[in-house]
Order: sequence, then C-alpha cells, then structure tokens
Amino acid sequence: TIKMQALSLTLRSVTSSKARQVERQRARFEEGKSALEHLLEFEPDRLKRLEAMLEVYKDLPLMPQMNNSTDTFVINLARFLAQAHRDPTLTMRVPEWEARMKRILDIQALRYEYAILWIEVMQEWMNNPDEPEVADGDSTLEIQDATPSKDEYRKNWESLVFNPVEKDKSAIVKWLEELFIGSASATHATNKMKKALDTLKSEVADFEKTMKDKKDHFTQKTIVWCIEGLLRSDLMTDAKRSELKAMQQDHAALRDVIDELNMRINTLDRWAWPSSGVVAEQRRQVGSRHRIFHDEDIMDALLLRYIGVKLSVHICKSLTTFSKSTWLSSESPLGKEEFDRREHFIGYKKEHVTGVRGQCLSTYLSDFFVTQLLRDEAEVDRAYNETAEQDSDSDRTKSRGNNWRNNRGNNRSKDWGKGKAKAEETLKIRKSASELKHSLIQLLITEVHISERLYHQVIVLQSDFQSFGPSIPHSTIAAVLEFFGFSEHWIGFFLRVLEVPVIFKDDGPHAEVRRRQRGTSMSSPLADVWGELILFCMDILVHQRTSGSLLYRFHDDICCGDR
Repeated sequence: TIKMQALSLTLRSVTSSKARQVERQRARFEEGKSALEHLLEFEPDRLKRLEAMLEVYKDLPLMPQMNNSTDTFVINLARFLAQAHRDPTLTMRVPEWEARMKRILDIQALRYEYAILWIEVMQEWMNNPDEPEVADGDSTLEIQDATPSKDEYRKNWESLVFNPVEKDKSAIVKWLEELFIGSASATHATNKMKKALDTLKSEVADFEKTMKDKKDHFTQKTIVWCIEGLLRSDLMTDAKRSELKAMQQDHAALRDVIDELNMRINTLDRWAWPSSGVVAEQRRQVGSRHRIFHDEDIMDALLLRYIGVKLSVHICKSLTTFSKSTWLSSESPLGKEEFDRREHFIGYKKEHVTGVRGQCLSTYLSDFFVTQLLRDEAEVDRAYNETAEQDSDSDRTKSRGNNWRNNRGNNRSKDWGKGKAKAEETLKIRKSASELKHSLIQLLITEVHISERLYHQVIVLQSDFQSFGPSIPHSTIAAVLEFFGFSEHWIGFFLRVLEVPVIFKDDGPHAEVRRRQRGTSMSSPLADVWGELILFCMDILVHQRTSGSLLYRFHDDICCGDR
C-alpha cells in the first residue's frame, strides 16, 4: 500500500504559475499561427510566403528544442532566401523548405497541446493525492512482480543445463568455413579473409604454446589480479571473500598458493572437478532476478580465473586485429573531384579522409566490439546488464582500498601496489557498461537523423537471446573452438570445465549430484570467451549480409540501427 501525502503549498503555487505561463504562450502562438495562415492564403509568391513564415516564426513564443537541428535549419534558411533573390537555381528548393517550415510550426502546436495535457494531469494528481480506488473495497494496491520466482527460475534452468542438445560439429565447422571464406564474392576479399583467419588460428596456436612452455604462470604479480578479479566478481560467497582478503595479507600463505597453482596448471590434462560435486546456490540480484552460481573451491576458481583472463585478453586482441583488416566499409571512397572540393572549402589537404561510416566503425571497434572480453589482465569484468549502482559499487571499492593500504608496510607489497595502480588506471580508461549504453543511445539517435535526412528510411532493431548462457550446447562450443584453431588438448580441458557436477545447496546434504550437459557458468572469464566467440560469428554474418552494417552487442543483448 502506497500512501500519497498532501503536496506542499509551494509546489502547488509553482505548478499553477507554470501552467498559466504555458497557457499564455500557447494563446500567443495560436494567434500568430492563425494570422500567418490567413496571410499565406492571399500570397502567391513562394519566396515571399517563405519569408513571411520565417519572420513570424522568429516572433512566436516557442517551446524549448530537444536539439539545435531546427535552429540550424532556420539560420541557414534565412541565408538561402537572401541568396535566392540573386540565384534563381535555389528557387527549386523553396517548396521543400516551405513544407518543412509548416511541419515545424505544426510540431510546435502539438508540443503545446501535449504540454497542456500534462499540466492537466499534474493538477488532477495534486488535487487528488489520495490512494487510487481499488475494486471490491480493497484498501491495498498490489503490484505484481513480472520476474520469475525462485522456483520457476530453477525449474527453467534445470530444463536447460541437464538436457543435452547435440549438434553436428562437422556441419558447424563447414558452415563457418563458408561464412568466413566462401561467402566473399571477390577473389581479393576471399584471400584477405583467408589470410586473416590463418593469422587468427596461428595466434591461438601461439597462446597454447606460451601456456605450455611457461613454467611459472603464477607469481606475486599475477596472483594479485586473480584475487582482485574474484573479489570483484559475483562468484565468491561472503565466507570465501573473507578468506581471499586474509590470503592477500598473508604472504607466506600466498607463496604456498602460488606453488600449488603452478603445479596444477602444468598438469591440466589431469585436472577435474571434485567427484563430490560443486555446490550451486541461487542468489537474488538487482531487478529481482534469481541467478545460479557455482560455489567453486578457491584454488579451482583462481586457476580458471587465470586461464580465462589470459585467454580473454589474447582473443580480444586477435579478433580486433581480424576485424580491422577484413571488415567492410559502407561508405564510398571520395573521388578526385570530391577531394579537390573538400580541400578548397576547408583550406588544407588531407590524404586519408574518414567519413561518418568510417568513424562509426572506428568507435564500434574501440568501444562496442566483443564488450565482454578483457583488454588487460588487471581490468574489471564488465557485467553487460549492470546498473549504475552496480557500476559504482563503492562499498567494495573502499574495502579493497583498505586492503591495499594495509600491505604498504611490507617490502613485498610493492608488487601488490603496482598491480592495483594498473587496475585503477584501466578502470579510468575503459567505459563501464552503463556509460556504453548511454553512448549507444546517442549513436542510434544520430544514425536515425542521418538516415532519415539522406535516405528517408531507417530501421532500428533491439533484441536479445533468451537464456543464452545456460542454453549453449557444449558441442557448439567445441565446434567453434575447433574452427578457430584450438587443439584437442585444450578443447578437452574446456569441456571438462563446462561439465560441472552440480549439487544444490537448498536440497540438503544428501542431494543428487548431476553433471551439466549444456550452458556456461556465471561470472566466468572463460564463459565470456566462449560466448563472445560464438556471437562474433553472428557479427560477421550480419556485417557481410548487410554490406557493412554494425551489430552493437552487450554480450547477448543486440541492437542495430541502419538504413
């Protein structure tokens, strides 16, 4: 039940004053607009009609503009009209300009109408601040939660992860070969794509060789960002968070942990989950969503974190290099005449000119491309559905800062401090998910304006994949990894990681241990790599089939705006 208290007299007074002001402005606007319409009926000269519209428009009381595009048009129109008296070629555009001016005035009239409607609603709300009436005499207002309940979410999750879906690996690999090589029409483009794909596969082989040849993967430096990454993620329980924080301050214990982890990573072919199973726990998150997390052993979590981050950084660089060298540009190159005209008007010559589409591609690759992958080992994992509150996460940040400061007294703490400084520097450089979404909205609005003005049509698409993470078939992941050049050794290890033996915490100590047959776990860099590799193939498909359109993604949330 929500009680609506009486509004203050000050608020009522301000609102009433604003209402009277808008009413007066609307009356003046309608009077001026009616006089203009009467004048236009008896004026046959289009130039004079347009000049009259422009003069009246400048004198009318107008509602504030959401952007300055209308003001820019009016300023330019005054200049064009002055030139039209001397240049008869401009008179061909007069009917178009007149129609646009009429549309601007009609929009202003509608804005006043909607403003009056809004004021009436506000005044009614202020005059009746009581509770809304409820049928059958019920005195409470119940708001139904549209999100699935805890039991419903678990039932749906179990129906996905414990029911295998086998895909034809050879058919997937064949389709990917046609996508990356066979779909290009020109021979030069085919060879270019094939060369880039071979480079990508060789970089995967280099990653595997580096992981095999290196003996001391875990050091004081690497253990820093591994622990910090787990503390930032949602994977660890409160008890294990406390254990990790204590481990940060105990350097003797850290040395033993480093030795154990180096031994485990050098014997990955024998690594396996504990036969007793990994506890799965449901947690309620922001937005009333229930998520299922694996309560992994700290040593396993650190090991998988290290491998996942290393692979994420490596694949991110490789995919970015691949896309920069192969992706199409939807803009036509400038000819000599266009270059000469551009040089004449801007006053200097520039050999390489990037147009709007080229700039969009550059922004896309730097900010919106494979957003779940990490650019740096010390970087914070990006939650694609995070909110502004999650983005700041001030309490956790303060606690991490205290841990770093407590280590300063020890000589070995220099390594920890360097790792933290690098992490903080990365945090400042890369945009958060919420900042990226705001940037994407601005980009889409710009795309709509450009496409409507130049091509008179635009399509904006927004969608997502339902239960993408829990529903990915393991055979699909294996096929995609095989196509990109991963060896059987690493694919076998990844499949063992995927097939987690799960036991639910809520089911008691004697619950059945069931092995996952589908999907990836939450808050895992490895899961981000597998998911982004699959969705990257979709990016390529859309880019090729639409001759250069960009599919903006936040993992499995997709958005596209183009003509």
